[in-house]
Amino acid sequence: MGNDTVEKLYQAYVYAIPLVMYQLQRISSTNTEKATSEKAPVNQYIHAKGLANAKSKYIVMLNMDTVYSHIYFDLKKEPIYVKKPVADRYNSLELIDAYGDYIDILGTGFVGGNEEVEAVLVGPDYRGKLPDDIYVIHSPTNDLWGFIRILSKTNNDEDYHNIRRIQEGYEVRPLSYRNAVYMQPDGIYRLENDFVPFEKLNQLSTEEVFEIFNSNIQDNPGKNYDKVLLESVAEYGIGAGKTFLLENLPETIQDDVGKFHERMIEEFTNSQYGYQVGDWLLSHHSIADFKKDYIFRAYIAWGGAGANPVEMAIYPSHLIKSGADTVIHFFEKPPVRVEEGGFWSISVYGLNKFVIPNEQNRFGLNDRSNLVYNKDGSFDILIQKDRPEREMVNNWIPNAGQPVLVVLRFYLPKEQLLKDEWRYPEIRERICR
Repeated sequence: MGNDTVEKLYQAYVYAIPLVMYQLQRISSTNTEKATSEKAPVNQYIHAKGLANAKSKYIVMLNMDTVYSHIYFDLKKEPIYVKKPVADRYNSLELIDAYGDYIDILGTGFVGGNEEVEAVLVGPDYRGKLPDDIYVIHSPTNDLWGFIRILSKTNNDEDYHNIRRIQEGYEVRPLSYRNAVYMQPDGIYRLENDFVPFEKLNQLSTEEVFEIFNSNIQDNPGKNYDKVLLESVAEYGIGAGKTFLLENLPETIQDDVGKFHERMIEEFTNSQYGYQVGDWLLSHHSIADFKKDYIFRAYIAWGGAGANPVEMAIYPSHLIKSGADTVIHFFEKPPVRVEEGGFWSISVYGLNKFVIPNEQNRFGLNDRSNLVYNKDGSFDILIQKDRPEREMVNNWIPNAGQPVLVVLRFYLPKEQLLKDEWRYPEIRERICR
């Protein structure tokens, strides 16, 4: 027993991270008696009251274009009925299982488009009768995450009253109450469950990670192809109803196993889970449908859960390691399916994956911004600390002189983007004088 055991346990640790991160997000986001704009009990919507800002930390790398809603479904007792309302803009409900794989999307670009859609969400244990007149979605896990994105037509909250009407059109209740009045039950608040999930995960020991994993895998079984990995580590106390303890391992490997999180973060830092196109890093096209690419799945769960499949959105990124002033030169507008509700944007985050507070409360720009274009149709985005002169203020994203992660978002990308045939923006750093 030695290196082989360490490697098997490390693979199990990486496998466990998405389920553990999901549970931390669920615990934190449902830690309330009543639904609010920040938290709601299980099976109730959390409707944000505006665009994300510097205080929004329930997940990292939030989109600055859409008003979010999200919901943590529990399908163990019975299926859940949902209704997505009609909308005059991009509006989607993405359904993501407890391991971070997307299952289906209701809304713009996918099922039902911008029209009203009724659906029933069914867990893996349900064996009862289902209605035949609405869309049925089978989840491989009893815990399920619903992530709603509604496009704001302004870069502030002036459009929120219109978004609010769409939010109010979303319905959710047990299937047995599909055509009946249903009063949502109160939840429970516990002080110890007030935490930032991303920060909490980074504080967990190896034993604590496997403790959370073991207590949730029974209700959230993996895919059939995961069985080989799980069976290989069962003897070490990993699995439903089991207990993993470092002290039960040989002393010679306890230190290595205890440092799995540091090892995983180092692997994240030194690896690219994607490929380069010009100055930009694009994720593998398996994003949101990871199969057995467990390290990629863990990376996405740790660094920005809730990814869309590439058919819905592409998120190229570039890390500017210095705090230097930077120009991002777009040769042309990004090719997205505007006529179907597609849009594009550029956002800036600090190295902690959260936006950088600034007096302008400006964290990104998009195709609804009043950008200044060059005569040839190209345009420049300025990322810098100081306010630029004249009209170029419209093209400015403040960075507080810090290193930043720049993220592009292309919703409903055209074939040019999916086939990497579009000329990506050029990044030019210049030292402040």
